[in-house]
Amino acid sequence: MNPVYIGNTIPVGYRKVAFMLDKVEALKFEALADSVYQWTPPIMVATVVTEEVEEVIYYKVKRGDSLGKIAEKYKVPVKQLKKWNNLKSDKISKGKKLKIIRTKTVKVEQPKTDIKPAEEKPHQKDTIANAPHVEVIQPVSNPLEDQIEKLEQQATACIKKKDFNGAIAQYQAIIDLGGDKDTYEKKIAKAYRDKKSSDQGEKKVTYTVKSGDSLWTIARKYPGVTEKDIMKWNKCSENIKPGQKLIIYTKPGSKSK
Repeated sequence: MNPVYIGNTIPVGYRKVAFMLDKVEALKFEALADSVYQWTPPIMVATVVTEEVEEVIYYKVKRGDSLGKIAEKYKVPVKQLKKWNNLKSDKISKGKKLKIIRTKTVKVEQPKTDIKPAEEKPHQKDTIANAPHVEVIQPVSNPLEDQIEKLEQQATACIKKKDFNGAIAQYQAIIDLGGDKDTYEKKIAKAYRDKKSSDQGEKKVTYTVKSGDSLWTIARKYPGVTEKDIMKWNKCSENIKPGQKLIIYTKPGSKSK
């Protein structure tokens, strides 16, 4: 019926040549005319999905590092860090390589699929541009880290209220959850010391070192305080510098000279 056309397609150059249909096909075409005139080829779109994958890295211990600092840096529990590296204690040496397994979110492109263009209304001349799709990946929260942070805030609030027993209980709970044992044992020790000072009526003062000062001359300003006390309270040596801040616990009833 249409010898000018060959195959199942109509070449571009023949679009204005009459196309003959029998009566039945002509009725079908008339019913579907709007869809035929507005037809566009399907769009090949690659679907992007996200997946959680494990990444193994190795961290070389530097001077001053602790398991707590390293765990905080890579957002992993200290217990897990010890397990990965078969560590029996919290002690680590400079130069040691620690294995760290962390989870990260990656985008994976799926095979391309056909997406049928949205149909326009009959005789609609204006085209609607497809709005670009923006994919937002929400950060994955760590329930364990959130709980430790909450306990830390509660401990700080207890310290401000001089509820040292409450603060000690919060710090111990953090250790039980896998928090850095060295860090929080030091905070517990300080809370015990502050509690003892509070019970004994001691007053905590901050002294700023001046030029010419020594631990001996500073200790003399506070009756009952020794050089060893100042070094113990501040974890320092006899070498002090002007401008350095020193914590001093005065004895009940004593006044600085």
